[in-house]
Parts: sequence; structure tokens; C-alpha cells
Amino acid sequence: MDIDRYLTRQHQGYRVFPQVSMGEFLKSASPDAYASVNSKRVDALVIDCYGTPCAVVEYQGGGHYQGNATRRDAVKKEACRKAGIGFIEIAPGYDDSDIARLGKYMTVLH
Repeated sequence: MDIDRYLTRQHQGYRVFPQVSMGEFLKSASPDAYASVNSKRVDALVIDCYGTPCAVVEYQGGGHYQGNATRRDAVKKEACRKAGIGFIEIAPGYDDSDIARLGKYMTVLH
């Protein structure tokens, strides 16, 4: 199952966008804090029908841990935590249950 299919089946009204710059959905009064995330991209961003970010999905593929990827992911994860946005890491060989972990970040839409 992929994220689109999961959302269509289980959480209608939610959408997924690939490769989104964090500066597009996170804001900060601190210019330094904003600069630390502005240029970083997430693999996928899930939003609700109002455009509110609910969860970030990071795919930890084979080439993922090159350079300072671990540090970049730590910054992404902490920024999402502070913003109240879920953060899910998906490993190679993932299955439907891994994608279904998104459900805990979804609310009932009216």
C-alpha cells in the first residue's frame, strides 16, 4: 500500500505531497530557527482538508544515511515535534502496517 491509497481508503480528505520544503509549512518568530529548517525537504507531507500539516513521512532508503543525513533528520524530527506535526520514518521493505501508523495523526474531519 502506498500513502495515497491508504489516505483514500482510511482518511478521505487528507492529501499527500512529496518533497516539500519545510519552510513552506513551518514558521518561526526566530530567524535562526526558521533558517535551520527552511532549506530542508521532507519526503512526504500529509495535510488535512483545511491544508493543515498532520504528518511528515521520511523514507529511510539504502542511500539515505550519507553525509550528514542523520543530523538533518534529527533537525526535521525536532522541528515537527515542536510544531505538533507527526513524524514517521519508513524503512525499506515497509508494509501496510508501517503506512497505517499515519492514522494516529489523523482526526475526524467534519
